[in-house]
Amino acid sequence: MPSGAAGDIENRLAVMCAEYLLEKRQIGIGRRCYGQPEINGKAVKKVVDPIVGSHFVSIVRGTHVERSRRARWESWETKSDIGGEFQRRIRRSAGWLALVVSLGALAVAFSRPAYQVPLEAIYFFGEYVFAFCLISGCRQVVEPEAIARLSMAWLPAGLAAAVVLSLLSTDFNVQIIPHAAIMGICFLAAFRALRPARRRRSGVGVTVMSAALVLLGIDFLHYVAVFAIAVKAGPANRFPYLSYTSVVDMVLEILLGFGMVMSILDTLRREAESANVKLAVAMERLEVLARTDPLTNALNRHAYHALVGDGSDAHSATVSGCVVIADVDRLKQINDRLGHTAGDAAIRRVASALRSVIRADDLLFRWGGDEFLAILWNISGPDASRRFENLDELLTTSESAPQPLTVSLGFAPFDGEIPLERAIEVADSLMYRRKHQRSSSTAEETSQ
Repeated sequence: MPSGAAGDIENRLAVMCAEYLLEKRQIGIGRRCYGQPEINGKAVKKVVDPIVGSHFVSIVRGTHVERSRRARWESWETKSDIGGEFQRRIRRSAGWLALVVSLGALAVAFSRPAYQVPLEAIYFFGEYVFAFCLISGCRQVVEPEAIARLSMAWLPAGLAAAVVLSLLSTDFNVQIIPHAAIMGICFLAAFRALRPARRRRSGVGVTVMSAALVLLGIDFLHYVAVFAIAVKAGPANRFPYLSYTSVVDMVLEILLGFGMVMSILDTLRREAESANVKLAVAMERLEVLARTDPLTNALNRHAYHALVGDGSDAHSATVSGCVVIADVDRLKQINDRLGHTAGDAAIRRVASALRSVIRADDLLFRWGGDEFLAILWNISGPDASRRFENLDELLTTSESAPQPLTVSLGFAPFDGEIPLERAIEVADSLMYRRKHQRSSSTAEETSQ
């Protein structure tokens, strides 16, 4: 297992390779890869060792397990979010529907005294259902991932209280005193449930809801004293403004509903922002994959045009350096004799060797099937040539090399007078000349 800074780099590279290959399903536990039978440790190891070392197998397996666990967790979270949001919407709708039914029942009770008791029971119970859903909804605003539930025992208790209040007296002003106390406490309980959301500043909607809830709590609690005094004073001495209490309640409840709508919009805005962030991360990852050669992890031609361009801008006239074209010798013979798995391994060995001789700020591109382009900044042609002197020896002495490898090289400097594109053409021509000379020498040695 590698250690130190080099080990960290290898580990990061290994994880990148594992993520990409698992994404493309080119390797995997129990899958076929590069013509191998069922994947096992040795089969994967032969394919990937030239890039990242023998610990890649364990990283692939760990990545596979982690991705499976992550996929199951994300699937559960998605189902939980969908279910929780569905229940929140049902609960909001049920609460407001119960309020509408209760107010309708009260209006009918005033016009039909014969049905006063059951209709008033419906009114009180509908108000308690509204309070139940309101407190539960406020808790869910604080914890959107959880499906917050109040104990369902509150509903039978609310039904019992509604029946008792409807039978308490035939005077509605007497009945409203304990009912107003209960509703005032419920509104303040909902206000308290929103406290964590206010602390983290969840949006204007929570602020409007909190203001409406505290005003409704104060409004209903003050009814306790006002109606108690009104009952004691008698019908002839009641406060005139009690005729407008329903209007005040309606305005505050509309404010509460408006705050809920704003809270929903704030939630949608946050979800959209979160989705945009995830989309930006995904786009960045796709851009990295689009600019990287999957076999060697070197940059590709798309990355060249994105990073370097055609070298015709004003900045290109101020930079200089040397380009190197490298071509793997006799790659076709390796593919024909040992198979494409060995050919791919040879290409990866060459990429790894090229990385070891260039500097950190230099660029390495996979230019073609067996060709690589290296751009070395601020270096002369002779200095660049000296850096690559031991490349063939490095490839030959590699521990993972099944056979010796050689590379034909072409060098060409570039500066303000010689554009980068022209230097690449010159280096490519010199590389092919060198390759032809090597082929001719090999043929002469074989004939002798």
